[in-house]
Amino acid sequence: MNKIIILLLLPVSILFETEWKRIAIDQKVSLLLPSPIEKLDVDGKEAWYGEIDSAGKCMVMLTDFSKLGLDAKTLATELKKKETYEKLKNGIALGSNSKPTNEEITTFRGYPAYKITMTTEAEGESFDTALLNFFVDAKMYTISVISAKGKSYKTAQQKLINSIIIK
Repeated sequence: MNKIIILLLLPVSILFETEWKRIAIDQKVSLLLPSPIEKLDVDGKEAWYGEIDSAGKCMVMLTDFSKLGLDAKTLATELKKKETYEKLKNGIALGSNSKPTNEEITTFRGYPAYKITMTTEAEGESFDTALLNFFVDAKMYTISVISAKGKSYKTAQQKLINSIIIK
């Protein structure tokens, strides 16, 4: 009897499981995002968005600094300065009306990286955002997992980060 119940419930659990699809951000980077995936324009930057569920979202944004007149060599020099990360943190916080709660200058697969967690208060709701910014050539890839306050999406965040392929 238990086997029959499990077999009957199996299709239901599959229906509610989030499907992830691989997308190419550009010629160098691809990753998995929850499907369906929506492509957006955020202040002139390409972005991709997918929902884990009603309380959790994943977003990827590409910032091409060469379009702003900054080449890869100059960006590499700037990334050696701590104040570059302070400017980045302050810009992200100001642009999203968020408060940084944690930050770390690090590397990601051998590339300069900056991790930030932030809390945002908007329209009576509170959200936590975990960001991984990594830099390849003259581009910054921003990987975000946004969740309702008190919800944890560590498994989805790890799946997203582990799926990143850099050519």
